[in-house]
Amino acid sequence: MIQESVTLGFDPKTSKNEAVRRVFHDELARTLWLAVKQNHMTSQYFEEDCIKYAEKIRKLSWRRKSPLTSYQLLNILSHDLPGHGIIGHGESDFAAELLPFATGEKKIEFEIRTG
Repeated sequence: MIQESVTLGFDPKTSKNEAVRRVFHDELARTLWLAVKQNHMTSQYFEEDCIKYAEKIRKLSWRRKSPLTSYQLLNILSHDLPGHGIIGHGESDFAAELLPFATGEKKIEFEIRTG
């Protein structure tokens, strides 16, 4: 289940990881990061993948001029980049739950608690 409010143990704006800073600068990439990170194990490429997938989602939505579906979201996130996806092929329920966040209908808020 995707939590609509999460706590981070670091400040992404001051992170030493440039990809994390870029993810949190892009609302859709940040949404993907916050939703997937709380429910899945991720790879060392996760931040870059969130940025790339956010761009693919935006391009698909713009090109088709129709609402994104959970099936399209699943296909993009599970295998659209060569070699890997950020969710598994069989995660249609997660894609359906993620859809309103990916389309901006819902938001995931985050709080920073360090120290």
